[in-house]
Amino acid sequence: MNDMAKVIEDTAAELLKIAATKLPTEVKEALLKGEKDTEGALGKSQLQAINENVSIAENQSKPMCQDTGLVSFFVKIGDKFPLRSEVKTSLIKATKNATQNVPLRPNAVDMFEGNTKNNVGLRGYVPWFYFDLVEGDKCEIIAMPKGGGSSNVGKMKMIPPGKGIKGVKTVHLVTGPYDVITFVEAPDLKSLGEMIVKKIQATGTVARTLTCITVEQ
Repeated sequence: MNDMAKVIEDTAAELLKIAATKLPTEVKEALLKGEKDTEGALGKSQLQAINENVSIAENQSKPMCQDTGLVSFFVKIGDKFPLRSEVKTSLIKATKNATQNVPLRPNAVDMFEGNTKNNVGLRGYVPWFYFDLVEGDKCEIIAMPKGGGSSNVGKMKMIPPGKGIKGVKTVHLVTGPYDVITFVEAPDLKSLGEMIVKKIQATGTVARTLTCITVEQ
């Protein structure tokens, strides 16, 4: 069992290295064709720089981008495969090894302790794991570093004065079991309930709420 766990660890570390340093053949061919077919000087120079960067990364086994993203694993485990929880342990070890040896940029940051320096979160949320139990006796692993720019789309919007919901004082985006913590004020419990049900939950973007009440003495 220990030998198989080590095989998974070494294989996953190599997968992360390949993902960070090499593009699929069809992508490289498309980029080279784009450089050849592009007529504008600016566009051609940009594609030339991209293709040069891809070549250097592959030849020197270095990441093609300085931001190697957050590590994600897609894992299919056969119901007759001899390992279970050991698979996750091996993938965590592989992430640490790849971070040091490829190297990958350490992007796992704890809110209280800071950067963990190894792309493994302190509270079990990083790397990201997508497990699927399937029939058979094999284990299939796909390693993918997810970038924060192109694949994880985000949006920030300012609320002008006079807009928003009356009574809402602050809104904080957080990590963990909840997405948002909101502080609101209401003159009584009835008004608070109406605000939550008729205004906050009625926005159509809130799936579930948990209310914790504080009372001024």
